[in-house]
Amino acid sequence: MISENDFVPLLQHTARAGVYHLPQGSVDAIAGAARQLDFKALRVDLSACIEKADFLRRVADTLCFPDWFGHNW
Repeated sequence: MISENDFVPLLQHTARAGVYHLPQGSVDAIAGAARQLDFKALRVDLSACIEKADFLRRVADTLCFPDWFGHNW
């Protein structure tokens, strides 16, 4: 089982920044590692999200984008 301590070293080094495929069930461990490092971590609910417009709306809502956000890439 993956623990938050497995992710702390990864999150501490900006040189390792990137996009990663994570093991199933690791979301809570990453959130815990972020809390340990006093990082803010947010979850975007993408269940049943199939269109780009819905994806951008959900991200904008969760991350509190300003009203003038253009809902584009």
